[in-house]
Amino acid sequence: MRFVGGYHDFRIERGGLQVFPRLVAAAHRGSAPDGSLGSGVAALDALLGGGIERGTSTLLTGAPGTCKSTIAAQFAVMAARRGERAAMFPMPEDKLLSVQLHELLTFLGRCGTATLLVSVQRGLIGTHMDSPVDASYLADTVVLLRYFEAQGSVRSAISVLKKRSGQHERAIREFEIARTPSWRRSRTSCATRSRRCRTRCT
Repeated sequence: MRFVGGYHDFRIERGGLQVFPRLVAAAHRGSAPDGSLGSGVAALDALLGGGIERGTSTLLTGAPGTCKSTIAAQFAVMAARRGERAAMFPMPEDKLLSVQLHELLTFLGRCGTATLLVSVQRGLIGTHMDSPVDASYLADTVVLLRYFEAQGSVRSAISVLKKRSGQHERAIREFEIARTPSWRRSRTSCATRSRRCRTRCT
């Protein structure tokens, strides 16, 4: 008798029990296209070694307010502008997620999907910071965003800790998010003077 072992989600509803079988990536085969996806921000793409590759997973992790979701949305916006599909889903950060996260990322990789995970760290500034779910060992690329103090102000920095699919810059770059005066000016520009990356987005 064929069956799918392991833990499965279920829901009790009127009239019976609805079971959602867990995902088994090995049961799904697909052809993953090659190529990298850019963010539209030249300095950010350079930091990532040309962007993120199709069929890989990228973890954006850092303290609250360090623009993790903004950077993820930037990749989604650029994908939509290229005529490609992009979707964003909120997911709970608990230990139950890590049980099926490996299968989910493997399945999406087989489909050629570039996945971005956003994980918030507890704490703001310092060395004692952790995340509710540690997905750093699962993700192909890990991008760390953090705060630092300089010249009497709190600033933001971004760095790439690892990238399995290729080379990347080892530099720690300061960055800031700025808005254009009008929504009609929706192009993303970047200035890299003094290792500072300025992202202009709507």
